[in-house]
This record gives sequence, C-alpha cells and structure tokens, in this order.
Amino acid sequence: MKHRDSKYKKVIWVEKLSILHILFFIIENLYCNIEIRYDEHQISRFMQKILRLLKK
Repeated sequence: MKHRDSKYKKVIWVEKLSILHILFFIIENLYCNIEIRYDEHQISRFMQKILRLLKK
C-alpha cells in the first residue's frame, strides 16, 4: 500500500549518484512522495534515465 500525500513532497538534492542511492530512492518512493533534484552536469546520462523512470 502506497501512502502519498499530494500536498506534501519531500525534495532530495543529489550531487553524485550511485546504484545504492537509486535503491534507497525506490524504497522511499513506495512510502513517501519524493522529488529528486540533481545537477545534470554531474550525473551520467544513464543515471538521469533511471531518475526519470522514478518520476513516473
């Protein structure tokens, strides 16, 4: 069961990203409404694609 409150969003700023971070965000996204923000110049294109998938 997902608990998401559309009024409140947890914003996470990321400078560098690893697979471990992605796993953490996937788990946290199950329970919270999170938004992940990042510097496009510091994160690889592959990781950007994964983050876009989390948005959906």
